[in-house]
Amino acid sequence: MVPIKVQQTTIKVTATAALGGVADIKRQIERQTKESQDEIKSAFQDLDSLKEKARNMVAIANSIKAKIQKKEVNTESEEMKEIQ
Repeated sequence: MVPIKVQQTTIKVTATAALGGVADIKRQIERQTKESQDEIKSAFQDLDSLKEKARNMVAIANSIKAKIQKKEVNTESEEMKEIQ
């Protein structure tokens, strides 16, 4: 597992919220919290997608490696020259 550093978010209270009372301040904090949670959720979805693509790339690389070791691949082909 990779540690992820999350920065603390400063919550800005606008003048209108200050004039509107505690309920407006609470709503503004809840909205900002939800936005932060949505951003974090999106970041983890992107990370999961990246990990899945990396797994697929590793599987392809292992397959190519196995074929080369078994001499099933023509190492002189244009495709293999690009890899080397």
